[in-house]
Amino acid sequence: MSDFRDIPDVERPIDPDGERPVELDDDADLELPPPTLDPDEIVEAEPDPLVDDGRDEARGLGDLDE
Repeated sequence: MSDFRDIPDVERPIDPDGERPVELDDDADLELPPPTLDPDEIVEAEPDPLVDDGRDEARGLGDLDE
């Protein structure tokens, strides 16, 4: 297992984010990422009115149980 403490400072890997200056603007508007779907939410397509009409007609004729 490699241990970076044993490597001299000259050969030690450089952390690119360690010394990077970051300008923070408190008035800047941050963009939010797009909303994601809730994994527990069921996504269903819009019901087809023709299928619903056929189902209602079949129930009326006694071909389908409720």
